[in-house]
Amino acid sequence: MIITIFRLDGVQCGLRCELQYNDNGKHTEQVAYGFNVDTWELIQKVEWQYDENNNYTEEVVYDRNVDTWELTQKTVALYDDNNNRTEEIFYDWNGDTWEQGDMKSEYQYNEKNKVIYYFHQIWDGFIDYIEGEYQYDENDFIISDIRTVYFPYGSLPLTFQYYYSPLNPTNISPNHSVLSNTAFFPNPATDYITVQGDASSTVTVTNLLGGVVYKQTMPGKSETINVSSWANGVYVITVETGGEKIMGKIVKR
Repeated sequence: MIITIFRLDGVQCGLRCELQYNDNGKHTEQVAYGFNVDTWELIQKVEWQYDENNNYTEEVVYDRNVDTWELTQKTVALYDDNNNRTEEIFYDWNGDTWEQGDMKSEYQYNEKNKVIYYFHQIWDGFIDYIEGEYQYDENDFIISDIRTVYFPYGSLPLTFQYYYSPLNPTNISPNHSVLSNTAFFPNPATDYITVQGDASSTVTVTNLLGGVVYKQTMPGKSETINVSSWANGVYVITVETGGEKIMGKIVKR
């Protein structure tokens, strides 16, 4: 359970999140409460489903209406034989059935299972679609994100360059060498972040309200996290191995 209490214009407010996980450490349900004057009230519920490879396949969002949960949104994810997420489709609930929402994403990968091309189809009346490609260095670090945003009236080419420097944690003593090579990039991120560190490290990402949006044990020394469906903003990433821990901030845009 995560509880955040704050005051707004002299009134005490708060947000409480209750989370459930499966045996593989994947969150299966998150229930959010808001603090209203002197009591906690249900606000929203999110449910996740996974395949046999622990890939999330469906995310369903409910809003609270008086005494019942009402469907609002759903995201469906598809994967290739290498467990790479190739497609995400967003749906809205119209009261009777699911209708395709205002966004659909597609991804292509190289032989190292790194994203090299992405395509976001958007139906919001402002942007038509976004397509781009990632370029990597010899260490498989993203060095450029070259994209084009297409509008009804034209297009806007954008290029983002990434540069890296060694991570020097300030909250770890010199004797703690296990996490000395920990890194997460790119930052800011749009579609993916890569975490590099010690195998079997636990990676946890939370929003600024304390809600857990990602938690996974790294199977190797590198883990790629799909952040494309996350809301834009600042997140806190924590990497833990044994009794050692390092924390940092990630910007999703």
